[in-house]
Amino acid sequence: MLSEQLLNVMKMFCELSLYQDFSTSTEITNVINQLSLGQLNTNREKYVISCLILSVQEALESSIQKAADSAVMSDLTKLVDELKQFQSTLLSEERVMH
Repeated sequence: MLSEQLLNVMKMFCELSLYQDFSTSTEITNVINQLSLGQLNTNREKYVISCLILSVQEALESSIQKAADSAVMSDLTKLVDELKQFQSTLLSEERVMH
């Protein structure tokens, strides 16, 4: 579903120290695990992944602006494009279901 590289970037958002409520970190980890299996089933999982997508995309775009190396910029841009494509796919699936 998503590249290993993008899943690894998403996993950085599971860091316990980022959240006051540690259950948030656990929930994000669980959703990423479900995502890596291609099994987003519940509305809550879809909501969490949508929020995560926005956060990861914002972080990647910020990193692109700060990157001095063109190869790094290219890699980050590819990850953003992959993330946008995935988000579009999720939205399309939701439209079909409703």
